[in-house]
Amino acid sequence: MPFIIAIFIGLLFIGCGTDVPSVLSKKTIPKATTIKEKNTLEGNYTLEKGIYSYSANNSINKTVNSSDLVIEKLDSDDYGYYFTMQVENLTPTEGYGIFHKKGNEFFKRIIYSTNITKDSNVSIDANISDKHLQTEITDKVTIVQDKDSLKISMKIRDGKMVIIWKRDNNSTKERTLELKHAKHEYRTTYKDRFNQFFKDI
Repeated sequence: MPFIIAIFIGLLFIGCGTDVPSVLSKKTIPKATTIKEKNTLEGNYTLEKGIYSYSANNSINKTVNSSDLVIEKLDSDDYGYYFTMQVENLTPTEGYGIFHKKGNEFFKRIIYSTNITKDSNVSIDANISDKHLQTEITDKVTIVQDKDSLKISMKIRDGKMVIIWKRDNNSTKERTLELKHAKHEYRTTYKDRFNQFFKDI
């Protein structure tokens, strides 16, 4: 009788042992990475259409004739960006900084020096001593993705821009001298310092 009980218990363990791996194998399908890749902001973009508004109440609207944008991921919640923008007959301008994601919303993350007021130092200078640097989450930015297009609405300087960019898969070259300059400024004043002092805080 004990021999029969031992066989029965052995079969029970063998049966349980074969079920566990099959259940685990069904649960370990890595689909989450595919979803993240589809929704990524990272990439090169070129203008589809855009408007730049300025004056005290944003009452003057100008058409954006050309614009290029580059976005890269810095950490789990922060995206570095730089862009150029040419508005109608005005001189081309550039912009750069960091988008900070909080839940489903985006904000600007600025880096400023504690010995200079934030209002006069939104775009910091590369010559400012690193020991005085601080970071802060400021203006809300509206970012809407739709397949291969990206719509961004945000305050810049004395106005507001609303631009729709389309993804540009030809990322092997910088398209303009202005974009190269914007990239350089972004790296020296934001990216390098962010990576050294503020990454993942």
